[in-house]
Amino acid sequence: MEPIHQEMVEFYKSLEKKCNQTIHRHTNCLAFTQAFGKAMDFHLNQVMKHRKWTNRWLTRLNLPTKDEIVSIAVKMVDSEEKLDTLEENIYLLTNKQKQNNIQLNILAVTLSELLIVLENERTEKRQEKLNTLEKELDELKQLFT
Repeated sequence: MEPIHQEMVEFYKSLEKKCNQTIHRHTNCLAFTQAFGKAMDFHLNQVMKHRKWTNRWLTRLNLPTKDEIVSIAVKMVDSEEKLDTLEENIYLLTNKQKQNNIQLNILAVTLSELLIVLENERTEKRQEKLNTLEKELDELKQLFT
């Protein structure tokens, strides 16, 4: 089985080589190159005409052209990127706000405790002043009696 397969492979390789030689012989000349260039120019002209006609009809029918669709797609991608950035910023700001709220709650508790301490000190000071005034008043009364 191996020798038959090997013979077939060699046959196809030689056939490919002959086909390539024939193609190169016919295409490797100035006349073919010029004819191919003219055919390519004609094809490009036809493509350009077809594009113009298509754009005219799309414009007349009030439909978007390829360039307009591309422009819209680019704007959509830019908008999506901006939305992603905004979502990320909102997420970060929300987290920062939560941290700030926790700190504000801690500060509020601390301030209320400090207020209690200050109220106690104020009442103690008033009581001390009252006591001092009473003592002085008693002393004055004793002086006059």
